[in-house]
Parts: sequence; structure tokens; C-alpha cells
Amino acid sequence: MQKITKTELEILKVLWDKPLSIKELASKLNKNFNTVKTLVYRLINKNIIIAKKEEKGCVYICNISKDKFVKQATKTFLEFFYDNDAKRLIEDIKELKRL
Repeated sequence: MQKITKTELEILKVLWDKPLSIKELASKLNKNFNTVKTLVYRLINKNIIIAKKEEKGCVYICNISKDKFVKQATKTFLEFFYDNDAKRLIEDIKELKRL
């Protein structure tokens, strides 16, 4: 899975709910139109979202489900930080709950 910035992830979180235009995304995220446009094109180049042409322009749709994305991100996290040792991860999560 390609790296996703925090701001790109914010876009994905909105698009998982429903397809939107760049203008709608910018409004929903309270961000500059050109900034959102750049981020959307980056996500398209990463093949994470796709454009769907409609009568009034384009809307953007996630090309990966939230569930699949979370599983891939979790797998990457587990490999990188825990050497694929899920038991250690669970122990750390339990310890966090106690804090």
C-alpha cells in the first residue's frame, strides 16, 4: 500500500461516506479548493480514488473500501512496529486501556 498523508486520509474518510466533487470536498473539509484538487489528483495517481463523470461535473469515489484500507494499514503497522507479532500488539493495547 502506498503512503497516505494525514490530509489525504481526511479526504478518504469523507469519500467513504459518499462521492463528492472537489468543490464539495473543499467545503466539507474547510480547505482551499486548489489544495483539495492537488490532493485528489495525488490520490487518483495512487489509484486510491477514481473520478466519475456526471452531468454537472466529476465526483470522486474511493477505489478501496474502508475495511480493506484499515486491514492493509493494520498489516503494515503490525509488520513495521511489531515484526508481525500480533500478541505483542494486543498486549500493548491492553496496557493502554489500563492507563
